[in-house]
Amino acid sequence: MTLFNINNYYNIKLYGHQSTTNETATFVATLDQMQVELNLVLANLANNNISLAQNHASKADSLLSPRILVEIAEDNPRLASDLRNAVIHLQNVSSSSESQLKSVNELVDNLNKRLEQDSIVRIAQLQPNSDTHMFRE
Repeated sequence: MTLFNINNYYNIKLYGHQSTTNETATFVATLDQMQVELNLVLANLANNNISLAQNHASKADSLLSPRILVEIAEDNPRLASDLRNAVIHLQNVSSSSESQLKSVNELVDNLNKRLEQDSIVRIAQLQPNSDTHMFRE
């Protein structure tokens, strides 16, 4: 956003603000969206709506951009690989049998816990170390 303040013809002031996105906030929000989509896969599978469950699995897949996968892999390489494989598996779910539902429930629960932990780790990396902010008189 740019604003002009014209006090007189020869004195023009220009006010501007340049915003940058907070990469950590974007990363954590994407992980939250991933959890929502995984939960919707499970919910729709439980309601015997396989096509909608697959649709949410596809949405989860679209959230796994190369940039997000690299960021996840920085903290937890195994999680990045497991997420990729899980999303592919969820896109190919073809029944809502009791055994399939139990398997998907365990998979989604496990991934949600790991995604939550990855979010916590990322946020903790932003917290200032109390030793570095000591005041001296």
